[in-house]
Amino acid sequence: MTPKRGTLEYFRELFELAPATYIVTDPELVIQDANTAAVKLLRRPLDELIGKPLMLFIEHAERAVFGSMVAAALTAKNQLAQPLSLQPAHGQEIEVLFSAAAVHDEAGNVTSVRWLIVEGFQGAQGDLL
Repeated sequence: MTPKRGTLEYFRELFELAPATYIVTDPELVIQDANTAAVKLLRRPLDELIGKPLMLFIEHAERAVFGSMVAAALTAKNQLAQPLSLQPAHGQEIEVLFSAAAVHDEAGNVTSVRWLIVEGFQGAQGDLL
C-alpha cells in the first residue's frame, strides 16, 4: 500500500527510494541518516554509517576543499555545491558533486546539514544549481 501523500511515511519512502544519494548530518558532520543510494555509494551498511563523520569518506587530498565548503555551508542561507572525490570503503575514489544546505532553527543556529551527492558529475561548481 502506498503511503498517503504528505505523511511522514510518504516522505520517508521518497527519501529511501530516491536514486540520488542523500545524507543528513549534525552540525559537526556526523551522519545522522542516509538513504539506500548512500549505502550503495559508500559501500557500508546503514548501521555502520550512522554516527560516523562524513569526512571519513572524503578523499584525503580533497579534505581541505571539503572543509572550506562545510564552513561556507554552515554560514550560508542558500545551497552550495562543490565537485569532489569520494573515497568509499573498499573502492577507488569516485568523482561526485556534493551539494549542502544547512538547516537553521528559529534562533539561526545550524541544527543539521542536508547533503545531496551526484555520482559521476563532470561539470563545474554550481552547474546544477
